[in-house]
Amino acid sequence: AKYDGKTPVSKTIITNDLRTNTLNESKFEFDENNLPVMTDSIRIKRDKQNRLIRKETYTKSDVPGVYNIQYEFPDGKIRQISKATVNKKTGHTLIEKDMRSSDMTRTQFRYEDDPKGNRIIDYKITSADGKVLMDQSQSFEVLGKNTFRSSRNNRSFLIENDSMHRELRVTDEQAKVMAKIPLRDGFVVPESGDDNILKTLKSEQKIANMLKMIPGDELFNLATTTAQIKDIENKMYSYTTPKFYEDGNYGYEALAEIGVSNDPFVFLHELGHATDRCGKPANIWLNNSGKVFKAEYLGAIRDDRTFKKLYEEEKSNFLDEFPTSERNHINYFIAEEVVEGHPERGRSETIAETNALLNTYHTIEAQGMRTQYLQQHFPKTIAYLSEKLVPTK
Repeated sequence: AKYDGKTPVSKTIITNDLRTNTLNESKFEFDENNLPVMTDSIRIKRDKQNRLIRKETYTKSDVPGVYNIQYEFPDGKIRQISKATVNKKTGHTLIEKDMRSSDMTRTQFRYEDDPKGNRIIDYKITSADGKVLMDQSQSFEVLGKNTFRSSRNNRSFLIENDSMHRELRVTDEQAKVMAKIPLRDGFVVPESGDDNILKTLKSEQKIANMLKMIPGDELFNLATTTAQIKDIENKMYSYTTPKFYEDGNYGYEALAEIGVSNDPFVFLHELGHATDRCGKPANIWLNNSGKVFKAEYLGAIRDDRTFKKLYEEEKSNFLDEFPTSERNHINYFIAEEVVEGHPERGRSETIAETNALLNTYHTIEAQGMRTQYLQQHFPKTIAYLSEKLVPTK
């Protein structure tokens, strides 16, 4: 880690939570942004009679942002919760997870890709009584330099990009409909916002190359929710900002400005924000200067009653079972106000992260554990959101 003279290069945190009877020792190193990255952790969980329930071991894997996780039980049995490897000979990445939440809802996740960009994902969530809540099989095939095909269950999409990066065409091969995403004419702009032709061309090519790794149904979401992509340098500062446009019927429609770099997970997270509340009608209130000071997004996913109910139930289960040291990993999704003045922000971030983890894995090491906890302990929420974000039925 880069030492700045103030932030330590590494640290070890040991906690003993009496409420949950959990002993936790975690080691961290600091990345180039001086953010703590957990390198390994051991957690000893005991019951109220101080009998051992299990020992949990977390270590960094071959894949940045993904951890190898193992549970060891008093009878000597070992359960592999998560494992990620990169084959040194072929370059293939393999991630396998088999996890249970506090109410024994099971999540099975398998991701595999190759250096050419081909990948497959199998993702299944099953309740404790055996009901299948979600069952998705995905594939992404590189057919040529500018031609790709993605599928999710029985839906497939042909993705074509012309060699000049002018336009991305996405065809739903079952519905026989096409979405066109313009990569020029102001849809993609550099972070500086100036009219420098070389900067603009560089940004257009960079974003086009990233979009060619995105599943077709997500590109349909992009076409219907987003007005502009701004190419930024540091992916840690990505954002989604709704803009409001007259819809021709004396009302307004919210469309997103997305600021991203070229990381597919981060882009899909931001696109999740756009799918949540953009591409939909909006009621807005203007101040005396004509600027929007309040907005109501009609049909926003974050306001869906079933989603809110499932989210609150799984949040409550998580808070009951886990100590503060583990809650800190997932504060981004469960804090009452992730951002001051925005009490719904935890729900919004849960939607956005779900949109990303349905399609790929987290690549930012400092945020890897937050995604792991969300994926393991909010499975019913994720299963419900999957049909709101990328419907398969």
